[in-house]
Amino acid sequence: MLFTIGIGLFVFLMLILTVVASAVLTRDWFGARVARQQTVVLLSAAIGMALITLALYLILPAAWRAWVWLAFRLGFVCVGVALMVRAVIRRRRAGAVLLDLGPMPGSQFILITGGIALVLTLPVVFLTMTEVDNSSANTWAEGLFRIAFCVFLLFFGTGRGQIREAGIFYQHFIPWHKIQAYQWEQDRPTTLTLNVQTWWPAGRERHLSIPMHDRDTVNAILARRVAPLESFGIRKPA
Repeated sequence: MLFTIGIGLFVFLMLILTVVASAVLTRDWFGARVARQQTVVLLSAAIGMALITLALYLILPAAWRAWVWLAFRLGFVCVGVALMVRAVIRRRRAGAVLLDLGPMPGSQFILITGGIALVLTLPVVFLTMTEVDNSSANTWAEGLFRIAFCVFLLFFGTGRGQIREAGIFYQHFIPWHKIQAYQWEQDRPTTLTLNVQTWWPAGRERHLSIPMHDRDTVNAILARRVAPLESFGIRKPA
């Protein structure tokens, strides 16, 4: 019981540090308004996941918990592989590059983190899997989960922001027909906010960090494909 409480406190402290670090970095990259918005979304998601995890821990019998954790790890690997394959296919089909925006904010940090994590993870996973007593489904799932997480960091850390003939690549692909309007943030002239048509309320605003020397080119491209925010009668956020 004390061990479980200790793990819970450690996860809680890591969550607080993650939220604080995310808020500071987002404010530096995209401005204060975006940082406040992203912090609310991150906190809501974290609290929701914590409540679901606690509910499962209290409801499920001890024998089922291991199977649920096994299913989660395998599901994470499958979803991650599917996302990477989809990103590669979409990038191939998105047409010529109209403007390369360079590496996305934080990509260097993500690459370094993913590289260090992979170097530290591979020997541990190899030694664990080669032990006879640990050759179980849970052991293999744990190893795949750790390696996959590192590979995902490296994959998405190498991504570049690009404006293509079919849409915009920025963390993921946004086709032109889903971009309803756009605006530049008042407190950060290099932050472009896109109003995107999506079923997920928290994803209706997408934020891009645009180099200052590319702003005029981006404006010219958007003017031909997307209406500015004011034409939709939407008031700019303060």
